[in-house]
Amino acid sequence: MAKEEVSQSPPGVTAMIAVLAIMIILLAVLALIVRQPRCGASPWGLFTIACTIPIALLMGLVDEALAPRKSR
Repeated sequence: MAKEEVSQSPPGVTAMIAVLAIMIILLAVLALIVRQPRCGASPWGLFTIACTIPIALLMGLVDEALAPRKSR
């Protein structure tokens, strides 16, 4: 999608590389945040993991219930 909007020009390629670098850095920070509580055998690690899955399931069910139905 970005390639269609920005094209193959040098500024467009530079922008795509910059976005990719930012996303890699964000994923690395997220991995550190998720890993940190789990390494020290902290109860927060268990709490985080135990709450994430039910919350994600609940959000999916709510989204499915509130989403407008598409005609088939």
